[in-house]
Order: sequence, then structure tokens, then C-alpha cells
Amino acid sequence: MYDVICVGGGLAGAAYANLMAQKGLKVMVIEKDTFPRHKVCGEYVSMESYQFLERLGLKLNSLDLPRISHFTLSNTKGKTFNTELDLGGFGISRFLLDDLLKQAAIKAGVTWETAQITQITGELGGFQLLSNDSKYTGKQVVGAWGKRAGLDRELKRPFYFDEKSRLTNWLGIKHHIRTDFSPKHIALHTFKNGYCGISKIENDKYCLCYLMRASNLQGRSIEQAEQDILAQNPFLKSIFSQSDFLYDKPLAISQVNFKKKSKVEGHMLMLGDTAGLIAPLSGNGMSIALRSAFMASENPTNYEKEWTKEFGSRMQLGRTVQYFFGRPALMNGFVAFANAFPPIANGLIKKSHGKPF
Repeated sequence: MYDVICVGGGLAGAAYANLMAQKGLKVMVIEKDTFPRHKVCGEYVSMESYQFLERLGLKLNSLDLPRISHFTLSNTKGKTFNTELDLGGFGISRFLLDDLLKQAAIKAGVTWETAQITQITGELGGFQLLSNDSKYTGKQVVGAWGKRAGLDRELKRPFYFDEKSRLTNWLGIKHHIRTDFSPKHIALHTFKNGYCGISKIENDKYCLCYLMRASNLQGRSIEQAEQDILAQNPFLKSIFSQSDFLYDKPLAISQVNFKKKSKVEGHMLMLGDTAGLIAPLSGNGMSIALRSAFMASENPTNYEKEWTKEFGSRMQLGRTVQYFFGRPALMNGFVAFANAFPPIANGLIKKSHGKPF
């Protein structure tokens, strides 16, 4: 019997497990993937999380990670809005960060198990978790399995079954590249039915990650979509034609969903992307995942209320922003508006970065 079982060992799960182990509890993480591994992710972390990660035991100062302080947004015509980020962030691959968080959690006393949980039953004080060949028991279970999983279907979470909204059925694609791009910048380049981010990570590599509607792949391969659709944006055309691509093929995930999600399911706290996925202009998803773990560890009884207070308005704004992305006419107007009224645009972007915790 464990005091706490975290289903999922990504940012939120590993951080929460670490914090609970530091409190002297018997904690297990059950993660379906073997770490380290690459993952579809923008790989930019706002500086609000820097001190928190170091408190978990990560020695970030020794890694010479790129610091990012400027932001560029472009529309399909190549018009841009540029601004300096008040707080800024740093770049780090999920391959490295997830492994560092795992090792820090184990050092804190967490038991780490590789298995895929298929069923969760019970209630607070006595949960049972089943994988294909094992059974686990815990007094408390937290869900940190990510954007979308079979457990969401098992728990009958409404967002899982809604496939008609424009907030559903997005695809995520990630490349690692070497290219000629400012190491202090993060850029978000929009195209028909999607948007693509680029920023530097460790070892002089860049993360090139984009989200697009699944309809862009109708009758096309990923490579064809990049040539036919993404390349309509001149910045993306330049990046794809002049960069060295380091993967044999890109990483991809499907059925990415921005619909509203519950924060608590059957007395289980939902952390990170399992609690909600945010559009990039409204929040930094990696920092939200880490902050949700911190909030749950500090005040589990009021977690849902605190989560809504901290992220609710940003998530709602993110769902609104998501309607703009991928619609060239709207994005053309948005970029023009941002350049005409920089204080308003800067205020919107500032909301995407929280305060250090």
C-alpha cells in the first residue's frame, strides 16, 4: 500500500511525486514509457518555474541552457509582431528534462515503475490500479498521464468523446533541427489550420514543433503538408528549406484536444495536461504542469478551486485564441492589431507567464 501513486511520470507526475516523497510519504510513479525518450512538446519553459525545478534537485545552472527573452509572431503573409518578454524562459528538451525529473524523484525516495495502467477503481484511502500483469494499491492516486489516454475513456471524461469542436482533433509534430536562428528568441509562425513554434534547446539544437488541424493531412503525408501548407508562411519556408533535420522522421501525436477538462475525478487530482491543455499565447504548458503539481502538494483539499483561480481565465482565453490560430484572415488582423496597439498585445503575452513559485 502506497500513500501516493502518480499515474504518469512526465513533468507534473514526477514533480508531484518528488514533493510528496520529501514530505516523508511512500510514493510510486507508474509511467508507461521508458525514460529518457523524446516527446512532442514545444520545449520552452518560462522562468517562473526555474527556482522550483532547482528546489526539486535539478542543477539547471550547470547545464548552460539557452535563455530566451524575445518573442516573434508571424502571419501567413510574413508580417510580424515582435516584443521583449518580461519574464522570459529557457529551452530544454523533454528527453533531458524528463530524465532529470525522474532521477531527482528517485533520489527523493520515489519508487518508479514502468507499466501501463488500464483500470483504476476504489476511493480515497483505498485505490486499486491494474495493468496487464500487475496490481497496485494506494491511498491516494493522481492523474498525470498527459493530453489524452485510454484512462480518460475508462473514466468517461466528456472531452474524450467530443470530436466535432474546433478545439478537438489537432495533430502535434516535432522536429529537432540545427538552423540559423537567434538563440534568444522564441517565434510562433502561423499557417492555414495551425501554428509552429521554434526556439533553442541544449547542445545548439532547436525545437521545431507545430500543431495543426487533422484536415491538413487529408490526402497528404506530413512532409507534403509541410511543403504545401506550412511553407506558405515565408519564415517556415525558409526554416524547412535551410535547416538540418536531426530525426529520421518527425515525432507525431494525434487527437490533441483543447476542450475543458475536470480537475478532480473520483477523488483523484488531475495534474498538468490531464487537467487542461492551453494555447501558447495564453500560457506556458510546461510551467502550468509544474505549478499544478506544486499546488496539489500544498493544498490538495482546495486544489480545484486554486487551479481555477490560477489558470481558469487563462484557459478560457486560450480556447478563444485557439479559434484564431489557423484562420489566416483572423491572424492577419491580429498581427496588424498587435502592431497598432503594442501595450494591449504585450499585456496578452504577459499573461502567458505566471509569477515565480
